[in-house]
Amino acid sequence: MDSHDVGRVRGGVQAALERVTAYLVVVGVDSDRFYPLRLSHEIAQASASSGPAHIITSDHGHDGFLIEFGQVGEIVRETFSHPWALTTTPPISDSVAMRGSVAAAW
Repeated sequence: MDSHDVGRVRGGVQAALERVTAYLVVVGVDSDRFYPLRLSHEIAQASASSGPAHIITSDHGHDGFLIEFGQVGEIVRETFSHPWALTTTPPISDSVAMRGSVAAAW
């Protein structure tokens, strides 16, 4: 796990994420010490096809995404509520607007 790097042999993280055409849903756990929230925010910022990073509150660290199924379920429901969710990436104006809210909140 510590050696995973999405940018390895792809020109770096930014270059790798720029090639992603699917809408990314980035989720971080506030108590995760293996993968700190700043890295989730960096992925959300680096990808043009991502909205803001969602944050799960949990006392269970990295395993919070497995345990806090109510919070994860809400993120999934909200994502699939968009008309474009099952067919394509969001319209560029939606993506840019969502990215702006990350910058403001971060």
